[in-house]
Amino acid sequence: MGETLKADHEHGGGGPPENRAVMIDPAIVEAAGDATLVGAPTTRGSDPWSWPRRPAAALAKALGARLILADVSTRSLWTTPYGSGGVGADRGSPYTEGTTTLSRQELALLGRDDLIEQMDEVEADGVDVSMWLANEPGVAALDRFLILFPVDVLVVPPLDDPSLVERLIGDDIAAVRRRMQNRLLLVADEDGSLSVDS
Repeated sequence: MGETLKADHEHGGGGPPENRAVMIDPAIVEAAGDATLVGAPTTRGSDPWSWPRRPAAALAKALGARLILADVSTRSLWTTPYGSGGVGADRGSPYTEGTTTLSRQELALLGRDDLIEQMDEVEADGVDVSMWLANEPGVAALDRFLILFPVDVLVVPPLDDPSLVERLIGDDIAAVRRRMQNRLLLVADEDGSLSVDS
């Protein structure tokens, strides 16, 4: 791993990390250059896959870039999170098939108010944000994300200490590195700090 560049926090009352504003180190902004599209996974929980959301939003704001969040809580080999395709193939608009971001209307119809709230939070900070639902298991979801969306920067949680199961299915930082194709890969820690992966 390369040099660690920290995001600074402003917070009152020592609240939990999710309530802290994240200020991105200028060195991270410089490393991102003239990026116009930042991507990051998110979940509805507080697991490591949720850690990248806030620093990615802060980075997008600093760059004047758009943000696409990928909800990875929907990753599955057997089911689709979408209202079309598979068993939902008879549904038409506004349902998509997982090749584009979702409208707020579709998220609401799918019962994903939690993701709409995440989008509201990011937009309240002045960042243009879209949401995509992962429909592949493991890190393969990020592979599909990178194929579908031309993100310049991808922010991920630490994946350098995978469990045995994660290693078997390839959920590790090396698997993400192989998919980056000269894009900037940043690693977000629980405290909102960012590292440039190398």
